[in-house]
Amino acid sequence: MTDKQRITLMADWWPNAARTQGWKPGDRTLRMQVLSLAVTFTFTSVLEFREALASYDTLRAMPASEHRPRFRHLESASALNHTSDVDAVKTLLLMLADSVRGADEHGKPERGLGRRHMSVLDEKILCLSQYPLDKPMGMAGAHAFVQKLIDDKFNFGRVDKMTLEDIDDRPRVLPNKKTGELEERPSQKEQLMMTVNARLNGKHGFRNRARHSMHDMLTGVGLPCACRACLLVAAADSFAHAMAGIPPLPTNNPPIQTSTNPVSVPVPAAADGEGDPDVPF
Repeated sequence: MTDKQRITLMADWWPNAARTQGWKPGDRTLRMQVLSLAVTFTFTSVLEFREALASYDTLRAMPASEHRPRFRHLESASALNHTSDVDAVKTLLLMLADSVRGADEHGKPERGLGRRHMSVLDEKILCLSQYPLDKPMGMAGAHAFVQKLIDDKFNFGRVDKMTLEDIDDRPRVLPNKKTGELEERPSQKEQLMMTVNARLNGKHGFRNRARHSMHDMLTGVGLPCACRACLLVAAADSFAHAMAGIPPLPTNNPPIQTSTNPVSVPVPAAADGEGDPDVPF
């Protein structure tokens, strides 16, 4: 769990859920019981959850079985050490706070995964907008570039053309060509992410053709960079401001101005051994 997620849990998700359910937000024991149930079970309604909460000690004492998951009793929110844990806690607390989205997403981890994939794609599209350096394609051109990739990968022979919003987040289960056994393959969104990354960061991708480092590419569009130099600068800045007793200043560089007019950008061909993942389209 990141510091930002911990702050949001303590200042937003949990207090809202507690107030809606008539609990005391300061009751730590109750909070840890709710978090423990969130990462152990999936609930279809608030009523079902409250029944489980009333039987907490009984459920905790029950051994794991083929039809019963191992009970995870959490002593601290620090034990939420995976994105799936945070997703489970968030959606349950939103459901308890009478959030329609929380009720719809609880027990559906692919929704949270899909949002993270979409966030990564948004950042890569923003990075694409600054290339080629001599005539940047801008955001409109970057979206058109990605739509061309979608057409090539997913729209062949389709009447109802898919767009970025239509790409599926669900992993696909297909038979192995050699053994015939079923195996899980990347979702359409994961395939698109890998392809966009190859066009951007591959050996013959836009970034390498521009002779840009990752730092150059990210800071060129105002995205945070996690290289050692940037982390040291951010740490020194935060320490200096903490000693002075004032909030830290933002460290992101201002974004460059790119053209908003779309241009025709050829899709660079992938060299041998790189490009699209070896997955069926």
